[in-house]
Amino acid sequence: MELSTRDQILVTLQRFPNSTVEELSRQLQLTRADVRYHINALLKAERVVQMQRFPKDGHAARGRPAKSYQLSAESRPDILTHLSDILLDMIQSNADAEAYQDELARRLILAQAPSGAETHAIGRLNAAIQSINQYPYQARWEAHAGGPQVFFHNCPFAAIIRKHPELCQVDRQILQNLTGLPAHQTRKIDLDGPTVPACVFVLTQNR
Repeated sequence: MELSTRDQILVTLQRFPNSTVEELSRQLQLTRADVRYHINALLKAERVVQMQRFPKDGHAARGRPAKSYQLSAESRPDILTHLSDILLDMIQSNADAEAYQDELARRLILAQAPSGAETHAIGRLNAAIQSINQYPYQARWEAHAGGPQVFFHNCPFAAIIRKHPELCQVDRQILQNLTGLPAHQTRKIDLDGPTVPACVFVLTQNR
């Protein structure tokens, strides 16, 4: 049986997450107007979520960031979510939970750690953002008087973060490990709406 247009969009987003309307149009050989029509219907049905695509190096580009789309958590039933939930419960019940979180952060970045030794703080930060964006964080950074601010516009742990807010500490530790700078979280992303569009971390530069 031939898939409906909306099912074709869902299948394509499973293969190519964070696709734009233009990319979906090319993949499916549909007009952009047709894609927008079906995407809007899928958004209302909470089958997909709208994201913002930023450059992989994390630098803020001029103009508005491109809108992209990915499957919602409800559209991605996965035994890995349940398994992760169980394992995190086991970690949190352990007396050394904080040490386990630090080790989890260390292992998550091992495969994505930047090659070479960046000695300049800005160079390390740019390399860190590129490494983090190997995962679907949609991270970027901006310079501020109190220190660089790092924005995570997507939460890879969205399916379980409400039950396991300690994963925010894992993100903080990842930032610290990659940049060599102390980090603290000032805002958490609003998963239910656009009120807070990103998790925000502030890095304290050594003086």
